[in-house]
Amino acid sequence: MGLTALLTAVMHYIALADGWETHQVDYSDEVRTDLLLHAAPIALVLLALALALPNYSIRRLVQSFQEQPAVQQAEALLERAFGGVEAGGGGQPRGRDGVGGLGILPRDFLLGNAPELYETVVLTAVVQSEANLAGIHWRALSYDVYTGRGWALSEERIEPIAANATIPLPEAAAAGVVSQTVHWVQDERLARYTLGLPMQFNQDVDTIWRGQTDLVRVNGDGPTYTALTQVPQATQAMLRATAVTDIPPAILARYTALPDEVPQRVLDLAQEVAGSRSNPYDQARALEQFLRQYDYSLEISAAPGSEDPVDYFLFEQQAGYCDYFASAMVVLARAVGLPARLAVGYLAQPADASGVQTMVQINGHSWAEVYFAGYGWVEFEPTATFASPHTSQFGATQPPDFVTQAPEFAVPDNLNLPPVPEVAVSRPFPWLLLFAVGVLAWLIGWLWRRAQLPAGADAVVWSYGHWQQHAARLGQSLKPSQTPQEFLAEFQGYLAGYGRFPRLAKQIEQLQPHLARLTSLYVQRRYAGDEASGQLQALESWQRVKRPLWFLRIVRRFATSKR
Repeated sequence: MGLTALLTAVMHYIALADGWETHQVDYSDEVRTDLLLHAAPIALVLLALALALPNYSIRRLVQSFQEQPAVQQAEALLERAFGGVEAGGGGQPRGRDGVGGLGILPRDFLLGNAPELYETVVLTAVVQSEANLAGIHWRALSYDVYTGRGWALSEERIEPIAANATIPLPEAAAAGVVSQTVHWVQDERLARYTLGLPMQFNQDVDTIWRGQTDLVRVNGDGPTYTALTQVPQATQAMLRATAVTDIPPAILARYTALPDEVPQRVLDLAQEVAGSRSNPYDQARALEQFLRQYDYSLEISAAPGSEDPVDYFLFEQQAGYCDYFASAMVVLARAVGLPARLAVGYLAQPADASGVQTMVQINGHSWAEVYFAGYGWVEFEPTATFASPHTSQFGATQPPDFVTQAPEFAVPDNLNLPPVPEVAVSRPFPWLLLFAVGVLAWLIGWLWRRAQLPAGADAVVWSYGHWQQHAARLGQSLKPSQTPQEFLAEFQGYLAGYGRFPRLAKQIEQLQPHLARLTSLYVQRRYAGDEASGQLQALESWQRVKRPLWFLRIVRRFATSKR
């Protein structure tokens, strides 16, 4: 495109010059130089646009608009107002592009860490249980489809369940029972938040399933409800004794699926961290603790363009919030053959003196769930600084405070985890340097060709004509009434005016004999008919003359600008 712009300017000049010569219109050769000086910046702009525009797309512009703080605040407001509300016609939550679409990171409203998120109460709850609830979350739903851009939901079925009727969950060993009364404060949300998987509600509800036995979430009416739920209580020894081969094939097929576009280095990292472990629990635990080495932050930017967010988190940004940690663990777990999914909801909070837990908007959270044969779905907490249910020092039933955050946790030495991958230093291709070199090479070539004697041209006439062109640019054009000798005398008088400059006087003195020889050779060629001699002498004199004349043009322009 840059060459096209320059070629257009050259062709335009040729057309104009041809018209001027046809109509015998006098014009200056400086027109060509001025035209090229104006065309070059236009060519640079066009080339810059040609290089830059392929890096932008409508999708990226939309994403940039969505990343604006005002837009994100509006989305957060809509999330709080309508999140979980059943869509018309029996619709259900989907990724932004529906089933199998681009997908979302469901907790992205946490970005920006707005002060109102700390103050907006979403639900309160009273919990009664003798089970160990360390690290157990208030669960809303789970995502099963990782698209390479985020999370989406697969097709689901709805089954109504009457009040106080038992929800037909698959049998799970070593499960504790929790009773909870929840009051949803923020909006008219349908989703029923519970600790663990719900077994029974005191109201009519709709249960949403994947397949026959895979419970996704529960919807109901009214802000207040009481539920009985089951939470996993299996010990580490029990989970270590399980085998992936004993997991139901439908669960294994659904929750180990990954898109073909997942970068190979993500799969390789999963094998490096967990591939050599001898059992599913140690693999999941290694992945959880490996990810806890990354930094937790809400002050991050979204993965650029079409990059895989998990790959971007693991190898480029190496900091993020819960969605990144949980998504990374699920993808890494699936890469080593462990069935895993992303769950979303809220972090449990310490109860006050009256036994009431209060969750605010900033407590929104996502985590990983891994399926173990015979025990069902077990929660893992890969997000740095938050308590893991598998850390022995958190055996108490009260979870840590989210707002103040738990202290950093040391990675157990016996896991022998690899360090976080080093960030690859990306060096962008030097397009600008390459273009500058190309332009410089073209300019040098153009000047060199311009300075050479055209094939078949008379060296004497050509050299004398170039001297006249330079003289015209110095303001000393040949008058129609002047003979070559008169022109020489006038030009020598003009040069004498620069004799007051010591540095120029010597160059002008050396210039005089060559100007005289060029004039003499030209007179012989024009008036004596001598066409054979003087070719080499004219070229030699012109080579000695042209550089001082260029220098004088620069001096003249500088002096003119100073005035």
